[in-house]
Amino acid sequence: MATIFSNAGSVLNVGYWETWNDFQNASDIGANFPGVTQIKLKVYYNYVPATIDWYTVPTGGTSIYNTTPFNPLTTTGSGITNSNTVGTTTFYAACAGATNCRVPVDLNINPTPQAFQDTLTACEFAPSSNGAIFDLTTMNGAVSGNNAAASVDYYFDDALVTQILNPTNDTSSTNFIYSKVYYAATGCYSSDSLYLVVNTLPDFTAGFLTGSACAPNVLDVASLINPFSTVPPGSDTLYYEDPAYSIPHPNPHAIGQSDTVYMVIVTNSTPACSDSAIAIVDVQGGTNHIVSQDVNLNFSYCGNVGNNIMAFTDGTGDTIRSSQDCKKVAAIFDAPDGTDLDPYRYLKISPVRHHSTMDSPMLTGPIPSHPRTMIVLMCVYIIWMMILPCTTQMPV
Repeated sequence: MATIFSNAGSVLNVGYWETWNDFQNASDIGANFPGVTQIKLKVYYNYVPATIDWYTVPTGGTSIYNTTPFNPLTTTGSGITNSNTVGTTTFYAACAGATNCRVPVDLNINPTPQAFQDTLTACEFAPSSNGAIFDLTTMNGAVSGNNAAASVDYYFDDALVTQILNPTNDTSSTNFIYSKVYYAATGCYSSDSLYLVVNTLPDFTAGFLTGSACAPNVLDVASLINPFSTVPPGSDTLYYEDPAYSIPHPNPHAIGQSDTVYMVIVTNSTPACSDSAIAIVDVQGGTNHIVSQDVNLNFSYCGNVGNNIMAFTDGTGDTIRSSQDCKKVAAIFDAPDGTDLDPYRYLKISPVRHHSTMDSPMLTGPIPSHPRTMIVLMCVYIIWMMILPCTTQMPV
């Protein structure tokens, strides 16, 4: 064949084969000469003509377009008006003037998945860090419209250049990232934003809180919470009886006996952020004895009885008691005279006797209406049922 095409006029001999072998061990193949044999050759080659006629049918019909490139979406008579028509449409191309030699050309329009904007929230991994750990894969269904056939990737930028390589453990602050929803087989995709929100994590500042009270007084567990604790706006403080936080405490704001309270600060965000702490409350029985009093020998020992922080308004009073044994230190009454005690004046402690029993000493003088710390050093002696005060001047 190569000889024929390279040398014009060359002869091609064509043989034949008989089904019956006349001569044993002899070939029956021979040249068909001087007879004439016709041979048809089909040669395939690439040729781009200057003009191409486009048809919607393999034979007949009228050309709907006669140049290149051919855009069916803008060509009248193509049957396709927009690229939302998913499927395969076949057109036929022919060289100009050779309408009977048409080549089928398929136009495949693949579907594009939809992408949806959404928001993902998480709690801080540390208080006041403005950083959280997000599992972005939990949003695959939401951002793809629950399209099981689509795949989802996440990117830091809307140009989809920098991909997030650890989507199940993405550490981020409050910001926007971008989803890419695509069909892996065709590469068709859509994209939209995903808003990451970091919610403030509550913080008790201490895991264990302690408080004490002297009966019949009661203690409000909420008063033990550090005022510098982190409590986001809208948070609730919950109180429970059990460490599983399943049984609500019946009265956490008026505890009259020793108890353990399990507390939780929980935000109103979704998901809720929380912190927990344990409050140990010690409520001791009340007594009518004076602090450091020896009840057998009828005297008391002088000494520091600790700090007491109390707040009063005009016309109110209370009894300071020792936090160690709940014995009385001093009874305080703020006379309703509208006068506050300035820091440079002193109160006089005067012990009193009531119905042959030793009562608490009485602090006399105007009491400031705002909280002050009182360090009381006192002693009371009882000799022959007479009260001899060991008075002490103290700043308030």
